[in-house]
Amino acid sequence: HLRKAIDSATRIRGFIDYGEAGGWAEGVRQALDPLDDLASGIRAGLALKLAEHAVDRIEQTLESIDDSDGDCSALLHRARDIHLAAAGVVRPDPVQLARDLFAREIEDGYDTFHNAVNLYGDMLGDAGRSEYRRLARAAWDRLPPRMPGRKRDFEITGDYGRLRDILDAYAESEGDVDARIALRAKDLSAAWNYLELAAFCH
Repeated sequence: HLRKAIDSATRIRGFIDYGEAGGWAEGVRQALDPLDDLASGIRAGLALKLAEHAVDRIEQTLESIDDSDGDCSALLHRARDIHLAAAGVVRPDPVQLARDLFAREIEDGYDTFHNAVNLYGDMLGDAGRSEYRRLARAAWDRLPPRMPGRKRDFEITGDYGRLRDILDAYAESEGDVDARIALRAKDLSAAWNYLELAAFCH
C-alpha cells in the first residue's frame, strides 16, 4: 500500500502551476513520511526500494510542475536521505551498490545522487569505492578530448562535468595535482574551460 500511496501522490494530469505546486508537494511529503520509520527498522530493505521508486516518480513529474519555490525538487533529496538511511541498515553488496549509485548519478538530471561516492562512503567501503572509480574512469576514457570549434553536445557535456567531479575527488584525496590538471584539460571547448584551468593552476 505504500507504493500505491507514492504512485497516487506523484500522479499528475497536465501541468501543475505555481499555485498548485505546494499542495502537490505536501501530498508527496505525506506519502514519504512512513518510509522514515521503515528505513531504520527491520523493513529497511523495503524502504530502500520504495525510496528509489519515489525518486523515479518525482523526477518523471518535475518537468510538468512550476517548482519556482523548490518545494518539489526538495522532495528528491528527502527521498534520497531515506534511501541513504536505509542503505546504512541494509548494507547492500558494496560493488552492486556502487554500480547502482553510479548509474543514478550519471543519468540524474536533478543532482539527487550528486557526490554519492562520499555520501554513501561508509556503505561502499574500499571495494565499492574502487568499483565506483573504475566505472567513472572507464566512462571518462570513452569521452573524446574537446577543443575549440567543435559543436557542443550539451547532453554529453553533462557527462564531462559529472565524471570529472567524481574522478577529481579521488585525485584530490590522493594529492595528485597532475591528474587534476589532466581532467580539466580534456574539455577545452569553451573560453570558460581555459579560465577554469588557469584558475586551478594558479
